[in-house]
Amino acid sequence: MTDHGIQFLANAMNRALHHGETSVMIPIQAIRNVRREFGFLTGIVVVEHDAGEFRFRCFGAKGVVARYQAATASSDA
Repeated sequence: MTDHGIQFLANAMNRALHHGETSVMIPIQAIRNVRREFGFLTGIVVVEHDAGEFRFRCFGAKGVVARYQAATASSDA
């Protein structure tokens, strides 16, 4: 997560398993909500944005969501 949005860069295993573009950048202005869903072994981060949803699995999913919520709370103040 950056000041500009949420960026996803696939690791080597995911790049090998998935064809085409594996990097995603969702601009902060387009993000409507970020939430965590349960997943075995890794959590699932769901980014709701203007064009739909982007989901990804990662270790530390709770931390990703908390960081986004903290950033948006401080910008709303």
